Amino acid sequence: MKRAMMISAMALLVASAVLAGPFQPAQVPADAKWVAHVDVEAGLASQIGKFTLTQIPAEELQKGVKECLDKAGFDPTKDVKSITAYGTAYDEKSLAAVAEIKLDKAKVIEAIGKKAGHKESTYNGQTIHEWTKQDKPAEEGAKADVMYGCFVADNKIVLAASMDSVQAAIDVLAGKKDSLAKGGDLAAMVKPSAGSLVFMAARDIALPDEVPAAGPLALIKKVKTGTMEICEADKKFSFKVTGAMTAAEDADQARKMLAGLLAMVSMVDPAENPGAADAIELVKGITVGGENAGVTITGSWDVEKLQTAIKHMSEMKAQQKNPPVKPDGTAPAPTGKVPADPKDF
Repeated sequence: MKRAMMISAMALLVASAVLAGPFQPAQVPADAKWVAHVDVEAGLASQIGKFTLTQIPAEELQKGVKECLDKAGFDPTKDVKSITAYGTAYDEKSLAAVAEIKLDKAKVIEAIGKKAGHKESTYNGQTIHEWTKQDKPAEEGAKADVMYGCFVADNKIVLAASMDSVQAAIDVLAGKKDSLAKGGDLAAMVKPSAGSLVFMAARDIALPDEVPAAGPLALIKKVKTGTMEICEADKKFSFKVTGAMTAAEDADQARKMLAGLLAMVSMVDPAENPGAADAIELVKGITVGGENAGVTITGSWDVEKLQTAIKHMSEMKAQQKNPPVKPDGTAPAPTGKVPADPKDF
């Protein structure tokens, strides 16, 4: 099933200017603290979406699709329309997601029924399924990781991490609980652009204690609201990240740090590191801005140029992993690294 999950994940990361599965505020509660939406159907029809699928080996793609069809009766390259996830707090129990997907309902319910700890209950005329994510019983003393799901329609599923969250999601979709369509603190931030493929927005951000309170990452804890969007429109692939920090000096520090990182990458000489040439060129399309307590990071590239760069970097990585052999049986000298992380520059 791992292959099927990978294929599905690839499908979730792409979208396009064709708004086939646009964000629907009526699916999200008015008191949501964060929301993320992926227009999968549109993405698979986009230039970047089609290109992404070509990067998966045909045999691997076919096997992943077959697994999804066998287990749930859906083709991840055709049948997923959109996925919207949200939370009313920054904890696992408040997590919920609404997926619009064409699948074999009977086959899915049969599979869920075989899961450990499966139970059924009824809420407002809807059947809620409860099961543990572990294939085997939890170790003695350990708390089982429970999931909740409900088919609110033949092609619409709600998944949640708690009974309260799945019931609240059902109420929102039934119009019995206020949604972002009627307002809410997050409503003004949730305005996807034309061509939006992935959109995220968050308010009153509260990161876990694991994020260090000192050092470069400490600045992340000072972001109070933020948005992130990835688009494809007019043959351009772009992204935009915005953040409002606790104070103007924090934002100024963040802007300087980000600009410095981009400058360092741009200063790398492609002649000395040919493998980094494509990455350096892509970095040049990124800018940092903002004023007062705000920070913005934007990037934009021609779709075709982006595809060419990604393909070239993939080929160079593959060549480094399996270098061609010369007639004398030796491998040619390396032509440079393809940067995988900042230390490679």
